[in-house]
Amino acid sequence: MNDIEFLKKLINDMPTDPPPHLISEYIQGKRVLPLGSPKPGPIDLHLTPYAIEIMDAAGPYSGVNKITVMKGVQIALTTLLENILAYYIGGNPSEQMYCTASDALLKKWIKRLTQLISSCDFKDLISAQGDINSKSRRTGDSMYSKEYPGGSLSMASLQSPASMRSESNRVLLIDEVDGAPAETTTGEGNFLGILEGRTAAYGSTWKIISTSTPALQETSIIYPEFLAGDRRYYNVPCFKCGTYFVLQFDKIRPMYDKHGYLDKVFHECPNCNKEIWESEKTEMMKVDTAYWEPTATPTDRTHRSYQISALYSPFMSWARIYGMYLKTQDDPTRLPSFRNLYEGIPFKEEGHRPDISRVIALRGDYNSKEVQEGVIFLTLSADVQRGAEKYQKMSPAELTEEIERLKKQGKNLWTAKLPRIELEVLGHGAKYRSWSIDYQKFYGHTTLGAFEGAFEKMKDWAADNKLTYYRADGVAFPVMIATVDATDGLNQGDVFDFCEDFGRNTYPNINMGWLKQKKDPHKDEEDSKNYDRYRIAKKGSFDAQYIQVSTNHYKKQVYKRINKSITTSDKETAEYCDFPRDRADHYFDMLTAEELRPDGSFHNGGRNAEALDVRGYNLCGADVWLESEIRKAQDRAKKAGMAENEVKKIDKKYILNFMENRIKSMVR
Repeated sequence: MNDIEFLKKLINDMPTDPPPHLISEYIQGKRVLPLGSPKPGPIDLHLTPYAIEIMDAAGPYSGVNKITVMKGVQIALTTLLENILAYYIGGNPSEQMYCTASDALLKKWIKRLTQLISSCDFKDLISAQGDINSKSRRTGDSMYSKEYPGGSLSMASLQSPASMRSESNRVLLIDEVDGAPAETTTGEGNFLGILEGRTAAYGSTWKIISTSTPALQETSIIYPEFLAGDRRYYNVPCFKCGTYFVLQFDKIRPMYDKHGYLDKVFHECPNCNKEIWESEKTEMMKVDTAYWEPTATPTDRTHRSYQISALYSPFMSWARIYGMYLKTQDDPTRLPSFRNLYEGIPFKEEGHRPDISRVIALRGDYNSKEVQEGVIFLTLSADVQRGAEKYQKMSPAELTEEIERLKKQGKNLWTAKLPRIELEVLGHGAKYRSWSIDYQKFYGHTTLGAFEGAFEKMKDWAADNKLTYYRADGVAFPVMIATVDATDGLNQGDVFDFCEDFGRNTYPNINMGWLKQKKDPHKDEEDSKNYDRYRIAKKGSFDAQYIQVSTNHYKKQVYKRINKSITTSDKETAEYCDFPRDRADHYFDMLTAEELRPDGSFHNGGRNAEALDVRGYNLCGADVWLESEIRKAQDRAKKAGMAENEVKKIDKKYILNFMENRIKSMVR
């Protein structure tokens, strides 16, 4: 192709009609979505009618310069950005830039761009800008840049400040804003500010369209941008009463089948309280039926902001979304991502604690020290507290006098932060069912030696009851394993000495928060793959074995099981937690004292949390003992000549069944 032919082609390719006013009219019938899309084939904008106004607001005749969309997943907003991009290539050519959160996302998106160029017949338009065989002209088609008559498209990752340093752009398309750091690593400041500066040369015709699922409220970039706009929400009608409303997750109502499984859900009308079924959603969302309503006055009248949840998605059912919500009830650490991804709102990072009034209601119909039907074995765990500094300075006699004085004044000793040891004896049954059997407090110094103060009182108590409890029919249940907290460096050596003297199967345990996973971790079906639940260690200045405990994991299990207990009326349900009728209210204050943060850590805010600590240690002790019994039983089986495939069947369920049968044989 010579120069004259090249110029003729450029002239012939120039549009003779004025640019289409509406992007939606331009793209409808022009674009074909590829295989792998939720709805492949010719694009049908009426499948996502809420996107039409947003798309058209990005057009050159709308009077809107800035568009912010805070959204849930599966809303097809990336497709919307691509439609706008296609319009400014073929319908109204302009200089534009597409940005996304990371290098990886950008490379993935470039594959979509290739499909877009092909389906909209832009390939010749872009390649016409250059001829790679010509020395006089450069190609207009590279990996991160496309040129076409009247404009160009550059692409950038928000992770790479250098890639954002392009020439001026009339149109900026920024996807997944909250996936990028707010500040550039080069010290240039907020990347949105940098990008907005690229549009300065275009007077009043510039366009910036930003979309994202939000992150945490404290760090979200899209959220303050949404608040600065006019805050539009998509209103749909109730066909029963005619009221318009916004689909909200807190109005989704579940229905369960006779087996207790989630069957279907409906949206309750906020006005007439009638059921709205998902089969009505398509009709409700139609352009001539629904509408976007602004709810605030923007700081800039040319700034529109939109919020939309996954409830509007044509690709995701309400039942599936509710099913994802149910998972947050079992695992509160999932709640932030649920709020962000499905409700399309930023999660405000706050700790979560079980409702204490509902936990108190778990007190059952038995008394402390009574072993209940269903208990298979017992564990004991103790927490060692130095107490407030003023008490540590007292002599043993002075401390005893202070305790008596507080009692005479009617003070609650558990709020006084006295030096003490607190312990719980926990009964374990099948399917992680548990019964709190006993809870004891021994007041006294814990830094004067392994055989003084609170340690001495605990040992005397154990000598009296021989660490054995009884069921109503007389069957005896000895404590199978005991653990004592040795995290405090001031009394760690004393705890090790105490455990060695206390009796068989007594171990110091050390709170590790999280335990980084080793190559051969202990884990079960409930575990994260990133940490060990516990580890048996023997190192340093201590010759005895001790247990390193992933306390965040076990406390998380406590909260999970308490919550399951609250939400079920069937006490045979797995993980149900029972407590004796005479358990004091303040025990439940301690059991629910700490806030579970989104990162899985726990914070007590200065509240007493010993009941939560020892319950977590007890769960760890149960794992240690059961898994030890499994290994012993497997070793015996191997020595007896059992086949390897049969040895593998000796698991936790096998040991518990064996013990249950042994208990039955002991009934008088």
